[in-house]
Amino acid sequence: MGNKKYSPQLKIAAVEKFLSGTVKQDVLVEFDISTRSLFDKWVATYRDEGPEGLSKTAGRKARGDGPMTPEEELAFLRMENEILKKWVALAQEEDRRLSGL
Repeated sequence: MGNKKYSPQLKIAAVEKFLSGTVKQDVLVEFDISTRSLFDKWVATYRDEGPEGLSKTAGRKARGDGPMTPEEELAFLRMENEILKKWVALAQEEDRRLSGL
């Protein structure tokens, strides 16, 4: 099971209902919000940034969302190089171990 996704409209409606005086537990039940701490983060964001803060997309940028910057590409290639070096070292170690039997 993955994490439940909430639309920006639902987040805004839930927070505004809470801020208008509805008891937090009632808002959580009405909007089927899974955890109190998640809702508390929404309220804090709303208070700091307004409704626009809840409309932002969260998380990492997907790999297919356009070209990488030169810095991102360099970091990716360096990480890929390190992974390949480790894989080669493990393969060589396995070859030595098997040839020693």
